[in-house]
Parts: sequence; structure tokens; C-alpha cells
Amino acid sequence: MVWYEGWPHSAVSDLDLDIRDLESSGAMVHRAIFRSTEDQEVLVVAATDVEAVTRRLSPSLPNQLCVVRSRFTRAQLDEVRDVLHAHFQEWRLESFGTGHSDPQGQPFATAEPVRVTPELAAWADTLPKDLLLLHPTITPA
Repeated sequence: MVWYEGWPHSAVSDLDLDIRDLESSGAMVHRAIFRSTEDQEVLVVAATDVEAVTRRLSPSLPNQLCVVRSRFTRAQLDEVRDVLHAHFQEWRLESFGTGHSDPQGQPFATAEPVRVTPELAAWADTLPKDLLLLHPTITPA
């Protein structure tokens, strides 16, 4: 049995080649498995090319695919990850990542700094709304 994001799945695991191709082309930005019931899995995909992703995956996933237009590109998420990685020590980040999606299937990045420094805040303010969520571990009382 294959596991992805905490859920066991069967049909979705058979699509690894198609999914890798769509991700490497940039058409697929993010994917998550949603389990609506114990017996039902849905692949939720945020895509820059909704038509291409739907055309490629829907024949293999009848009634198990939800494709939404992504607000962000894979390049935007990768750039955020790269900046956070480059400033990991300077900004005292405890963790960061780009493998998250909101309830609408939209991808975003997160970072957990010890505290939000002026430099981190200034950079974060240049990003599109909802691309990065900051969760400082130390906050004012």
C-alpha cells in the first residue's frame, strides 16, 4: 500500500509517471489527497494549466479528480523556498516548506521563525497575498 500526505491510496499511485510529467512541465503546481469518506479518495490538484491536467488525469480518475486554477506558479513557490533556505540561519527559522494547500486546494508556503525580524517582514511584504504564512514561535504577550 502506498501512502501520500497521510492517506493510503490505490488509483492515484498508478499515475506517478503522468503526475511527474505534469509537475516537471509546471502545469501541476500542487497535489493533495482528500478523503471524503473511508472508501473515497479525490486527487485535488492546483494547476496553472487546468485543461492539460484535467485532460491527462481524468480518464484514469473518474469521479476522483478536482482541478483548480492555482493562484501561484511552481516557480513562485520554489523561489520562496530558495529564499527561506538561503536565510534559514539569519532569520532563525525553525522550519519552512512549500507542500501545503488551503481548503480550496491552493498551494502556499509556511515558515516558522523564532520571531519575525524586520528583514523577514520586509521581504514577506513583497510577496503576493497568501503565498507565505509566517508562524513565529515567540509572539508578544
